[in-house]
Amino acid sequence: MWEMLASFRSERLMWISFTLMISACACTPSATNTPSAARSSPGRRTMEQRVEFVQTLTDQGELARCAELTGELEVGIAALERLSDDALISRVAANARTTEIRVAALEKLTDKQEILKLASEGEDPLVRSAARKQIADEQFLAEMAIDADSTFTRNEWAVEKLTDQALLTQVALETPHASTAILAVKKIADQTTLVRVALERRFWNVQYAVVERLTDQALLAQIVLKSHHPEVATSALKKITDQALLAEIAIEDFSIDCQRYCVEKLSDQTLLAKVAIEEGVTGISIGGKPVDVSGKLALEKVADQALLRKIVLEAKDWDIRRDAFSRLDDASLAVLASDTTDPVIQLVIRIVNGETYWRPEFLDALQRNRGLGNVLRAAALVDDPVPSIGTVEYVCCEYIRRGDISVVPELTEALMRFGNKTMAEVYLNCGQPNLAAAGRRWARKHGYSVDEGYGSVHIHWGER
Repeated sequence: MWEMLASFRSERLMWISFTLMISACACTPSATNTPSAARSSPGRRTMEQRVEFVQTLTDQGELARCAELTGELEVGIAALERLSDDALISRVAANARTTEIRVAALEKLTDKQEILKLASEGEDPLVRSAARKQIADEQFLAEMAIDADSTFTRNEWAVEKLTDQALLTQVALETPHASTAILAVKKIADQTTLVRVALERRFWNVQYAVVERLTDQALLAQIVLKSHHPEVATSALKKITDQALLAEIAIEDFSIDCQRYCVEKLSDQTLLAKVAIEEGVTGISIGGKPVDVSGKLALEKVADQALLRKIVLEAKDWDIRRDAFSRLDDASLAVLASDTTDPVIQLVIRIVNGETYWRPEFLDALQRNRGLGNVLRAAALVDDPVPSIGTVEYVCCEYIRRGDISVVPELTEALMRFGNKTMAEVYLNCGQPNLAAAGRRWARKHGYSVDEGYGSVHIHWGER
């Protein structure tokens, strides 16, 4: 019972306090501050007396409370005229009892942040509408949208009101919030600008929003090649239908999945041959040698014999040249024999036709001290017949003894293609740093470890 009584007294006291506050705002005078002429009871005061009383107040908080709680426009206006604190004026604009006083407070407000807050978050639709009419400065709207402390509702409204493309771009590039950047992206018209936003902002969802807006095929290709987000690159790639761009991406993109997708979509034989010829970028390597995945996939789809001959002559990857050579028919071999002056191709055709053999060709290159590279490249093009390991080992050891630095690349290639454990150990211990490194690569490729110990070295670099 005492608890109920205490609760009742608390409610009555609050009600009485509220009533007294209303009375004060209705110009109820205090015994010390009010002129005697205005000391009649609250209900009998005239409007003029209530206004005069408010005009005697100096405390900003009391003036704000009067403006908030009074229902009389004249009293509210009188309180607002003496109110100078923007935060309190904003409070009146948001909480005053009547719409007229709220709008009057808004008109007195000078803090644009507070106006923007009312424009985007105000509960009174008339106040919200009036506040929005006051915000006409697009530069200010852009600054508010970029402001890290601004709420999403405020940012959303600011971006919605922006029409200047340069300012929308500024918002998209500078706002710390991805959600605000996406709102700006949806209003940017220029396709090149959209790509700039996507590449300068690392938010995946901003880049994705850009991709949804893009229609330019070349710009979509830029996103595929430069985006750090695989899901964004894939989304852009699926919008590309231009065959030449698909070929370019297949050659230049690091992603195996993107390369595979592009080659699958390619149907132009000439472009497929181009992909096979160019050395594609890849993150895969075997034995330290990069694997041209896109080139191998493209070659599988090339059926034209003239293009296969072109691949044999021009492909940067010798494995692809070998695969293309194996698919040449007799007519194409005859065309190559009659048309090409490439010594490598000429030697290959002579070997395939049984006009010569590998051993005399290797020994001839050794005797003349030139042409080893051509013989090795020719050997790389055919699977049958292949040179014997004994022949290759003998020729390579002889070149190591001569110490001819110009053939180090060919010696390295010979080890990687035809070498064995014995050859690798010769390379490791011959004293030539590049060949020693090649020996270590061969060992890693074939699952060997390299250990150091005591022993004899039979072949030294440049001993002859």
